Amino acid sequence: MLRSLKALGVSGAMIVTAMACQQQATEQTGATEEDIATGADVAATIDERNTAFEQAMLAGNVDAMVAGYAPDAVIQPPLMPASSGTESIRAVFTDMVAEGAPASFDIVSDNVIVAESGELAYETGHYTVSGQEPDGEVWEDQGKYLTVWKKGADGQWQTAALSWSPNAAPPAMDHAESGTTAPSAETDAGTTEPAPAGETN
Repeated sequence: MLRSLKALGVSGAMIVTAMACQQQATEQTGATEEDIATGADVAATIDERNTAFEQAMLAGNVDAMVAGYAPDAVIQPPLMPASSGTESIRAVFTDMVAEGAPASFDIVSDNVIVAESGELAYETGHYTVSGQEPDGEVWEDQGKYLTVWKKGADGQWQTAALSWSPNAAPPAMDHAESGTTAPSAETDAGTTEPAPAGETN
């Protein structure tokens, strides 16, 4: 479960490249100034939601982590089945926090696209997460994520779906307690990895 935690940084604070996206949108799609302003506002709001999630993760506050998700949200962590609904997502986050929070996040939002309706948005990006094992070994994980955002009944943006995965196969995990064998690199290469949040890409 600790390896899943290392990939969870997908839902942390995002560095939104709004100005670059605005210029590209104007040149390629003919978006109006109003559309661009709306997109920048949404990107800023999403950044705030992600920052709140990062702080909650670092503090091990599962309630605050779950608070940013829609009641019917779905998350697809790496090497785990998908989880749907508040309580299922809470259980996943609880297990991850129990293994210890990461020491740092470096999360970069590459793009935020807002639907014409203004009710949905999706975000793509990449991340680096690092921490330390109980034995003192320092670990680092890099990966990518995709987050779908939607407005809730209260008009606030919530994470509706989150999928994330590391760029490389994780190191062999300790399966001594369960009696199972960690998947080999050869097995990983020949099969499809089961389908990070978050707000989570």
